[in-house]
Amino acid sequence: MNYEQAMEFIYSTSWMGSKLGLYRMEELMRRLGSPQNRIPCIHIAGTNGKGSTAAMLASVYTEAGYKTGLYTSPAISYFGERMQINGRPIPEEAIASLALRMKKAADKMEDKPTEYELITALAYLYFADEKVDIAIIETGLGGLLDATNVLDAPAAIVLTAIGLDHTKELGERLEDIAAQKAGIIKNDAPVIVYEQDEPVLSVIHNKATAQHAPVHLASPAGYSDIRYTIEGTHFTDEKNRTLLLPLLGTHQIHNAAVALTTIDALQARFPVEEQALASGLAKTRWPGRFELLHTDPIVLLDGAHNPQAARALKKNLTTYFPDRKIRFIVGILADKGYNNMAEELLPIASAWITVTPDSDRALPAHVLTRLLEEHGQSVRESSSLREALSFTLKEADPSEILCVFGTLTIIHEVRSFFDK
Repeated sequence: MNYEQAMEFIYSTSWMGSKLGLYRMEELMRRLGSPQNRIPCIHIAGTNGKGSTAAMLASVYTEAGYKTGLYTSPAISYFGERMQINGRPIPEEAIASLALRMKKAADKMEDKPTEYELITALAYLYFADEKVDIAIIETGLGGLLDATNVLDAPAAIVLTAIGLDHTKELGERLEDIAAQKAGIIKNDAPVIVYEQDEPVLSVIHNKATAQHAPVHLASPAGYSDIRYTIEGTHFTDEKNRTLLLPLLGTHQIHNAAVALTTIDALQARFPVEEQALASGLAKTRWPGRFELLHTDPIVLLDGAHNPQAARALKKNLTTYFPDRKIRFIVGILADKGYNNMAEELLPIASAWITVTPDSDRALPAHVLTRLLEEHGQSVRESSSLREALSFTLKEADPSEILCVFGTLTIIHEVRSFFDK
């Protein structure tokens, strides 16, 4: 099996869509020899901040000398980005050989695995074969029934900010969603939790207590000298370590607190010296999250795709660029609470350009245009992201801020536009 055949095999199950439940994944893992239980894993769930936190942890552990696996989704420009070791994507030849092993196992199953289950199994196989020292595993949807949730004894559980998202699958109430995310908590594994609302924390504490798992609440409350600049977030933590996180956004200080608390909780098992911690944090890269792409005019790219993320985007824009005109280019999905997202950003918008993202779940641009016009906004509908970007760069005032945001699937197209 070559790379093209491997990808055809993986994507051949895309018609099945997302099917929550672990019985297929558990059977597939058994047939493959349970590779997920041969590697120490930090398992991460949450609504927002999963990827940023995972990137910080992977960067620090790599800098500390550990062979570090990182599994995230979605890919930005290349499939292999979803599973990396020390920042290097899985090679095509490895995908081909591992896919053949997966096919032999899957062919023996009556209920065939989904595309996401195959991709997750591929990551676990790759990390186990390469004998990584530690792997950072990000859930896809929820936690309890997510395909990644087949770890018998994770090294640690990380729960980032939890908000309303995927309500059709996870529940309409915040407590229901928190229960799904907390479903990855396992016996005795330390649980590191982003500072959040009491109802969410109560659900997490109850689950952790039932699993005899110690809880560590991560908070930047003890941090000092916090400065937000275009280079990143500068701060001194409660251990008097002077640190720089190059990811922009006021919310990233909270994600950094989660990452640092996780590293401290695992210090006995995975020691990290302070120099490696500072250097690793400073080398963190995570594209498409309040990312600066252009400076004249200023162009920002953000994967804000739900109301909670839109609220964070608004806070970031008003913190970094107070009293500046902000023009938005937006492409979002229909099931992401777009009414509430728009309401968050209406007060700071000078103009909008709407596009329809390339997804079968996309919100048509004309629907969003009509909503914004009903709120008295200046709106232009565009046939493509490329057209929207070309037009706006020609028309934008040098003092204006251009912010492109929405579903994560637009990130590659926007970054490619500016790379060229």
